[in-house]
Amino acid sequence: MIRLLLLTAALCGTVVLTDWTAVERNDVKIPWDLEETPLQIKTDSTLGSYDKIILKMYDKDGTSTSRLGVKFSSPIEYDISSCTSDFLDLPVQPPVEVEKIWTITKTETALIIKCNGVEVLNYLFADSSNSKCITRWGVDVVEQIRFKQNDTASDFYRSDWTAVKRDSVKIPWDLEGTSVQIKTDSILRAQGKDDIIWLVLYDKNDGYISSVRVRFTYTMQYQIQFCTAYTELPVQPPVEVDKIWIINKTETALTIKCNNVEVLNYLFTDSSDGDCVTKLVRDVEKIWFSSSLDTASDFYRADKGIIYTVPLLLYVEELLY
Repeated sequence: MIRLLLLTAALCGTVVLTDWTAVERNDVKIPWDLEETPLQIKTDSTLGSYDKIILKMYDKDGTSTSRLGVKFSSPIEYDISSCTSDFLDLPVQPPVEVEKIWTITKTETALIIKCNGVEVLNYLFADSSNSKCITRWGVDVVEQIRFKQNDTASDFYRSDWTAVKRDSVKIPWDLEGTSVQIKTDSILRAQGKDDIIWLVLYDKNDGYISSVRVRFTYTMQYQIQFCTAYTELPVQPPVEVDKIWIINKTETALTIKCNNVEVLNYLFTDSSDGDCVTKLVRDVEKIWFSSSLDTASDFYRADKGIIYTVPLLLYVEELLY
């Protein structure tokens, strides 16, 4: 028998890593300030399967405070511990798609659930006949969450957008490890009246590194402190008003994408200012949206999606006798 290799072809396959985290049903609590950061859960359970989302909430000390349930009955139902006496029909039934993304938002007065962008519940704690509802839910208390073992619906979870707060608090952020996404809805305006993204960068000891600015002029501009003055972006962003900016930094360059279009890839060595490389080579460990100068940034979140290409080898064998 002779084994003959007839064909060896190298193909390129694209692997996409997203920012979703697989749900683990165990006793491990997940740090999560639900009042600050809405939670998204991905499911593919079918209507009438009676699968359930069962989410437990805890305070900073790990003490259980509340529980939320969503049951895939027909129609789909919800249950809020200490507020509803049993599962009730959602006031608005979710879209019909099997794959669903649920967004859970909690304030001190209400619990809001959206499914695939449609608001299906806006529950005011004051509407409950149970006095414990406000006591358990009506405070800024949720600091940890856990998916219970009897949760049969939740597949993945991630954070939704976090609203930009223009205060003095720096946000821990390893910019070399995790790009930051910034959502804006500013319009292009005449120079001098334009909105600006003004992102300030710090090292782990709060040492000032630089600031990255994007100006919404009639022709959009950028500035990297210690590297450039305001300069037109080499590639102008897409025309949509709603924009998602992705800012990424390495030791050698800073890149900006807008709605997935790369609009800037700036090499620090291209600057005529000697401080550019010296300053920007440092690792960014904290960021801050300037409280007085940033007028464009509305929301932010981590960009953990990585697209890369790997070689795939295809072998075809034929046996000859």
